[in-house]
Amino acid sequence: MIPKNRHTKSNIKTFEKITKPGFHFFNDAPNFALRVSKGGKKSYYASYSVVVGVNSDGTLKRQGKYKFICRVGVKPLEEVKKEIATNIDHWKKTPEAGAAKAPTVGTLVKQFMQPGAAVYRVKKKGGKKKYKQNTLDGYLTVLKTYVLEETDDPEIQDRLTSKVKINGQYNSDRLKDIKLSKLTKDHIKNHHERLEATPRAANLTLAALSVVFTWDMNRGGSKLWQGDQNPCFLIEKFPEKKDKKYLGLDKVIEIINYIKNNLWRDPHFLTFYLLLLDIGERLQDVFGLAWREPNSEVVKLKCSGWLLNNSTQIYIRDSKDRNEAVVDLTPDATEIINKLMELRSEDNSNAAFAAGSMYVFPRSSDPTLPINNSSYRKKLEKFNYKFGLAKRELVSSYGSRKRFKYSMLFSFKHLRKTFGTHYGRKYGLQEQSERMRHSSTKVTKEHYYNQSKDKFKGRSAYDVGTNVIQLKDGTNND
Repeated sequence: MIPKNRHTKSNIKTFEKITKPGFHFFNDAPNFALRVSKGGKKSYYASYSVVVGVNSDGTLKRQGKYKFICRVGVKPLEEVKKEIATNIDHWKKTPEAGAAKAPTVGTLVKQFMQPGAAVYRVKKKGGKKKYKQNTLDGYLTVLKTYVLEETDDPEIQDRLTSKVKINGQYNSDRLKDIKLSKLTKDHIKNHHERLEATPRAANLTLAALSVVFTWDMNRGGSKLWQGDQNPCFLIEKFPEKKDKKYLGLDKVIEIINYIKNNLWRDPHFLTFYLLLLDIGERLQDVFGLAWREPNSEVVKLKCSGWLLNNSTQIYIRDSKDRNEAVVDLTPDATEIINKLMELRSEDNSNAAFAAGSMYVFPRSSDPTLPINNSSYRKKLEKFNYKFGLAKRELVSSYGSRKRFKYSMLFSFKHLRKTFGTHYGRKYGLQEQSERMRHSSTKVTKEHYYNQSKDKFKGRSAYDVGTNVIQLKDGTNND
């Protein structure tokens, strides 16, 4: 669509021919306009637009602006054009009108959270890399809670909204309401300080905000933040107390011994537990394991990996590093997985519900879906209590029915820490780093670094085979 009063060239000869009142625009002079008054007087103006909000569909709402320069003839035309080109970016950053509707930090965060908005995280050599869904979900949860203040937790609400003393001065700023045109790094630092009592949440919020500003700066002309740098850069994170708990070797052997002798009791849960102990992978990489490689690329994306070579290896699409890996299983893990496969085909077994599922660990409520973070929560509470890894207190009782509240001393994530600890003690820090595919021995060398394809084949972190004593089926029963 061609705007009204559009002309090809901007020169004095053209201006002399223009008599129609209103603003006139020129193809060869962006941001330049000529205004003709009703009385025929002509003036030079700068023409541009500023963002004043967001429409209901998530698109930017813009408002046109004009800035008077001078009457025609007061300054040479080329000097006027040069003045506009020099100052236009500054004028766009500091709109005089519509300031009350100027975009805020909350506006920017809401745009980032729009469905389909933040799909790609970086551009690399002309291509784009997509966010992992669980990574994006984590950002959205943190931003919703700690920036947009959408939480029912009174402690978090108080931390975010109360008047507090920060660096010797009282502060009542609410980050989501600060206009982007006024935002400074100090606003981000003050918000970070508000969350000092929960350092993990504070650091996650800072990281998520940094992602939002980087995303905005990379989207070109529609960006809201007009600063030259990400305001979250170089803000020091709070030290976090690392959770380094792990199971002792005797406890590991006791649990593995129990699983090998009692798999029939709860085949899927016990196999899942042993597999986490055996390979030390992240939960998300084990949740969606398939029995075999799917034929369809669409179905493959629904899996976190699949079994290979008669259940002696697992292919994993790593949930964190976005790289693939093939992990070797120990003989014990292979044996348990094969037993699970047999139990699926037995009509009266506790695994029969999953006979038709493509997943190694399907949901009991819907075998067409893999398990998730909440699937085995209740089972883990009772299992850990059985082995002294959880405490419980009686909440209520009715006859023989009792309801307990459990306090977990260890969770599934500690099984990865357990594997890493014992593997490192047995083979050394460098090999632990390589086996767990860390980036360095500090967090531990480049992602997925291996010196030899066969280096870790069949290695166990525990030497279970020489320590396990075969027990009767009744051991450690409820």
